Amino acid sequence: MKKIQLKIWPEITDYLPALIPFGNIGNRLNDIYIDLSSCHEVNSSGLNILLMRILRIIKFDKRKRSWISDITNKNQMLLKIIGLNFFNILRDYNKQLSIFSPIKKDESYLDPLQQSNPNATIIMSYPLFLIDYKNYDERRNSIRHFREWLYSTLITYYDEYDFNFTQLIAVLTEMAKNSADHTDDNAFFGLDIIINERDKRLKLLFSFCDLGIGIKRNIQKHLEKKIFEKRDKHWGIAETYYSALQPGITTKPSSIDNKGFGMSIILDGAKGIDLRLSVFDASSRGILSDINERSHSEIRKNFYYLGKDIGFFYYGEINAEGIK
Repeated sequence: MKKIQLKIWPEITDYLPALIPFGNIGNRLNDIYIDLSSCHEVNSSGLNILLMRILRIIKFDKRKRSWISDITNKNQMLLKIIGLNFFNILRDYNKQLSIFSPIKKDESYLDPLQQSNPNATIIMSYPLFLIDYKNYDERRNSIRHFREWLYSTLITYYDEYDFNFTQLIAVLTEMAKNSADHTDDNAFFGLDIIINERDKRLKLLFSFCDLGIGIKRNIQKHLEKKIFEKRDKHWGIAETYYSALQPGITTKPSSIDNKGFGMSIILDGAKGIDLRLSVFDASSRGILSDINERSHSEIRKNFYYLGKDIGFFYYGEINAEGIK
């Protein structure tokens, strides 16, 4: 039986992997071949989003099929993808995939992939970080390891570049808390540090993904019955984020930990450190850091329709000058 080909675009960078459609899998029983043969550029932020999209297929795919990738042909780009922890996580989600077995599992997350280009720029891409909520009885307890890793990684650059790394960690921690509280699966984090040595400038890129249903569908799911009956079919993205950004609004009112301040903290924290932050949710991209007031019109102005559901994730960028 002919394999279904998931042909991955040449650039696995930034949020581009969210925008490129996969081929139609439909109800076919064929095995799936992840074709990475044409890839020539990768960073952790983009690879993390690609991972999330593939894992969403695997998670909801009830068919017993094989997922295959030509990892025996270890060209330079494929070695980079292997080193960024991509196949290790895929294997954990589908253990019968013997094609991934020869890859040595690395739990250390210590060594970034260093790349460079002719413009005196160094790119440090860190292995994809798995926030393994499912391995803990209390899901939030898994976040401690994530915070420790962020701190030990970012403090390396804090001494030389002017950015508020403690506040950045606070924003990322809040994303992790929300994910722990509102999903039933794990989350994944990709981080890239781009350093221009000539101009003494740093750009930090990240993506934070989970396998949940997203904020829009989660809020719709918990609408009061009278609101649901009246508004559900017409409940748009602006209504969702207007509700989500109100302090004290939560879909888990009985929770001791979740008091409904998460999205408000993320938005205010991002604006406070000049973090350009987007959320991808419900076939839309919202540029949260451009929202200057919590009104329907302002939120609607800063959300853009994508035309398809590509999962839920945050994507952020920070630019920092060198400390003189």
